[in-house]
Amino acid sequence: MCTSKPGGYAKLKAFFVEHGINQQEVADSLGLTRSTFNSKLNRNHADFSLAEVRFLCRTYNLDANDFFYLKSSTCGTKLNEKGVDEL
Repeated sequence: MCTSKPGGYAKLKAFFVEHGINQQEVADSLGLTRSTFNSKLNRNHADFSLAEVRFLCRTYNLDANDFFYLKSSTCGTKLNEKGVDEL
């Protein structure tokens, strides 16, 4: 999802903590190891696929624009209501 942002997905991390959702639980639901999930969550040389973003948004009732759209990104894209990138 474009360029890296320091701190990864801080708002998503906070959501999981606030709702008592542990990383292993989310990793398992995505079919990932906890290590891989953590790398994606921290944007450590990995990022969520569009399918994973859609799954997380549907499962946890999240708005992709609030949790995954990086406003400091240089891409100039934003996810629309269907989860499709727009220019």
